[in-house]
Amino acid sequence: MRRVLILFFFLHTLCSILVAQTTAGRITGTVSDHTGAVIAGASVIATNADTGARHSAATNAEGQYGLYPLPPGSYDLQVQAGGFRTEVLKGVPVDVSSTAVRNVTLAVGKLEQQMTITAEAAPILTQSIS
Repeated sequence: MRRVLILFFFLHTLCSILVAQTTAGRITGTVSDHTGAVIAGASVIATNADTGARHSAATNAEGQYGLYPLPPGSYDLQVQAGGFRTEVLKGVPVDVSSTAVRNVTLAVGKLEQQMTITAEAAPILTQSIS
């Protein structure tokens, strides 16, 4: 019994040490509109301000996103979805073994419509009928 307890303690300690050895952080949050309704399928891009490295994710059906693993640093977060204005959060800090929670509210965007009309001119009659 004593050996089992020692083995259990050793494994528990080893697992705790291994979990603590992560060198990355994460950014998580929820994307919603001004009414509080969540936005599924929104694109979330985190760009490291120092290196330019980009990490991307999409929100799930509950509007939640998670970016992991992210090396420590300062990140610019860009969130966009169809029919909404793009939101940019600058300077989101990511530290080792930490989670930065950033909930984002997107404003309704302008509906833009572009129409291209192409027509040929009607031929001009050069003869008269008499």
